[in-house]
Amino acid sequence: MDSPAPVSLTRRLLQLPVGWAFTVVFTTSVVVIAIATLGLGRRRLMPALLRFWGRVTLAIQGVRLEVEGAEHLQGQSPRVATFNHASSIDIMLIPVVTPRGGVPAVKREMLFMPFIGAACYFMGFLFIDRGHSERARRTLAKAAARVRDEGLTVFISPEGTRSPEGALLPFKQGAFRLAITSGAPLVPVVISGAHELLPRGRFLCRQGTVRMRILPPVPTAGLTVDDVPALMADVRGQYERALAALAA
Repeated sequence: MDSPAPVSLTRRLLQLPVGWAFTVVFTTSVVVIAIATLGLGRRRLMPALLRFWGRVTLAIQGVRLEVEGAEHLQGQSPRVATFNHASSIDIMLIPVVTPRGGVPAVKREMLFMPFIGAACYFMGFLFIDRGHSERARRTLAKAAARVRDEGLTVFISPEGTRSPEGALLPFKQGAFRLAITSGAPLVPVVISGAHELLPRGRFLCRQGTVRMRILPPVPTAGLTVDDVPALMADVRGQYERALAALAA
């Protein structure tokens, strides 16, 4: 793995204000577009806008993304795409590979963030209340119906939160129940190198390369909730092997 480059003084001074300024302009534009089009273009237009935001913000941070297996997320199709969550820049990485009909599942607190919350709402994000298990279950049940009926690809972290040390945290059942309930295949998205560039607790991102490997879909048709533990163990094993290979 490439060693992350130190942040130059100029980039250190401009990284945060430029990044936030662009995000404010972007989110305001999203709200205006959504209102002007009465939300009719959300499925086609919003994923494209999200990809644009991801690419620009990564460029501002000085991060280069290398993707393998992008074909596993091409086109609009019911899918549950899981990703290991070790850095704040994951929220910039995932949009770059978001296909048509793709929506992230984010923590409910984001709904109340100025500018960002309104944009996330109009783009159709799924808001998960991690502090309220019953509400989270209801949200996932509605999400399963949307995955089936609208052909959505839902991006969700099985860990539920960022890993402070970069290692995989224990997986939670939500993403796997969502895949089984909707009957959609589960697509593991493996991210390597993000933690080294922006670990939890840091505010400035180092320059460097992040590698993303999108693994082949794991079928869930015919599985029941009783199969969740075995599915979790299988997918976790795939993550561990892929992360080891990417770090070698």
